[in-house]
Amino acid sequence: MSEMVEKVRAALATDQMRSTLAAAGLEFEPAQDAFLEVYARAAIKAMREPTEAMIEAVEGISVGGPYLGPLDADDIYGQMIDAALIEVEG
Repeated sequence: MSEMVEKVRAALATDQMRSTLAAAGLEFEPAQDAFLEVYARAAIKAMREPTEAMIEAVEGISVGGPYLGPLDADDIYGQMIDAALIEVEG
């Protein structure tokens, strides 16, 4: 499992999910990790095509751009994900 798939899978295994299982008399079991991995991969695939808000968040920015200074992929990726979260949460 890739590092990002593992991160998303772990994020899906929330305390709320565990509480819901416990309320139903069930426990989270390691076999359920495979189930969550399917959802993690689907979530990552859904981010493959950026939304308009994500594109606008980095529009005009180029690596080594003249007005913002050098940016790397981490900066751009983070700004795009932040824009996606604001779009959903906002």
